[in-house]
Amino acid sequence: MAIQEVIITSLQLYVPLLAFLAGLFIGDALILLGILAGTGKVSFWIVFIFGLIGELTHDIIFYFISNSNLAHYLKKKLKLSKKRNIIANFIERMKGKNYFLPVFLAKFIYGVRDVVILYVSHNTKSFKKYIVAVGLAGLCWVTTILTVGWLAGRGVTELLHILKGIEKGAVIILLSLIALYLLNKFIISAFLRYLKKKRLI
Repeated sequence: MAIQEVIITSLQLYVPLLAFLAGLFIGDALILLGILAGTGKVSFWIVFIFGLIGELTHDIIFYFISNSNLAHYLKKKLKLSKKRNIIANFIERMKGKNYFLPVFLAKFIYGVRDVVILYVSHNTKSFKKYIVAVGLAGLCWVTTILTVGWLAGRGVTELLHILKGIEKGAVIILLSLIALYLLNKFIISAFLRYLKKKRLI
């Protein structure tokens, strides 16, 4: 059995677990699974469902951590407050009726997702309101990421037929990075235009 067949077979066996872990820890990795789904190697809907479950699990865990007694103690001890926190002020000004928009946008910016989720979870007393906001944001984000990955995968299906095992893997990884970069660039550009329109910057 060729090396690429071994890799694909292994991925197919563990797609639910990989998608869940990607959503839980490294959401951007879902675009790689999206590309594989586009090539027909794995199921798009399995990646979608388990990736979304992982994403929601991440946000729920952060909610309970940020509302724990330890979190409240540290906030009081360090004298943290919305007024002293530039990021907090910024999130509050752009949130509108709920935190959907800042949470959704933060998921596209590496290193920002966890900070925003911690803030939102700590400042949303109602778990129902919190899960609705982050759930909708997670649904839209996973849909966007996987759609971009799937389209990229569909676009190179024929190309993969003429490439060898190692080359196929390199092409998929490269496409993942390019697609993720372009998507992030588009989201950030649109975000900045929105902020200028609202005179938040």
